[in-house]
Amino acid sequence: PPVKQPSLTAVTQDEYLPNWREMLPRRQYKHVLWITVHTATNLIGKMIGTRDPYVKLVLGDQCEKTKAKLNNTNPKWEETLCLFLTDTVLDDELTVTVYQDDVSRGYHVVDDAIGNYSFSMRQLKTVCNGAWSGTVGLKKVRHGKLSLTMSIAPLINAVALGKQRESSGLSDVEIEGLGGIAECVCVQQPITSVEAILQVKILRARCEAYDSKKKSFDRIPNPYLKIAVGSGSVWQNCDTRVVRSSKTPVFNEYLEFYVRDVKKDAVAFSMETRDGFFTDILGSLRLPLTAIGRGDVLQKWVPFKGEGANKATVLLEMRLAFLEWEGQDPPATQTWKHFFGEEEKKKSRPSAPQATARKCERGKLGCGSSCKCRRGRRMGLID
Repeated sequence: PPVKQPSLTAVTQDEYLPNWREMLPRRQYKHVLWITVHTATNLIGKMIGTRDPYVKLVLGDQCEKTKAKLNNTNPKWEETLCLFLTDTVLDDELTVTVYQDDVSRGYHVVDDAIGNYSFSMRQLKTVCNGAWSGTVGLKKVRHGKLSLTMSIAPLINAVALGKQRESSGLSDVEIEGLGGIAECVCVQQPITSVEAILQVKILRARCEAYDSKKKSFDRIPNPYLKIAVGSGSVWQNCDTRVVRSSKTPVFNEYLEFYVRDVKKDAVAFSMETRDGFFTDILGSLRLPLTAIGRGDVLQKWVPFKGEGANKATVLLEMRLAFLEWEGQDPPATQTWKHFFGEEEKKKSRPSAPQATARKCERGKLGCGSSCKCRRGRRMGLID
């Protein structure tokens, strides 16, 4: 069903600009991890099923996988995959698992794992200087080896170029036309699994928590915001910090999320209050990313749908930064700018008048074959 757009309230420059200072980059992509999966040798499948291996990479909430090679114990992929790195992800481990494809063949409900291996991201960046190539022996299997090449490259975006405003991470360079499109993010190689980076600024909020015992809004909340980006069963999640005892919390946090499908994905917000071990929802909001690309949420107070008698309104700014690389024709930013422009034209066009259904002499809509007025209408005696 179509998502109902919220009514937005613009803010003045005096109200908005001071909030750019001391922006906290809670979740910000600064590097790209390129992984080339070469070959595997001597793979042994499970007792039941076929040996149709593929490689799955998991790092934090990111997941990528290669294509399955049918009935092959020594597969050759030569596929290059990409993962985005934040400062917190460097403390995690990259898990590389070889699976046999059983679900698509109808053998099992889940795919069986043949073997896996884990890499430390911090060790890869510090000890190996961000680059490694070699062959590893898979664990949890009698024998089997996997050949990989990994390299960490800086992400060339507004932060690296120094064009962000007040170290906020969001580009101050505005593209002509639609305000919902930020300056592009440049990568070294083509990426097909990710289309854009969603840039979210959570500045501050106004919230009221209803006290059911006193039947008033005297309750002082401890608000925080939960953000999720994705669609279907695949979502990326992140929470802001908790602001203690405040009806007008100031967050000033900047977050980034990768977007796989701009037309399909959405961003969901949930404003909650935390009282000890218990949480209570104050309001929620769900927006399609196409609305963000059009610039619908740019320096606006966005009202949330209240939970019960609770109320919440958040000052947000969101933009989409599309991925571009050398030789891309046409550039992604130009393509999407044209797409959103066409969407705006369709939105502004007057809707065609709907044809009114004829009524028979009995006053019923859509005369049937048994209606007595059918002959009269055919002869032009009845309208």
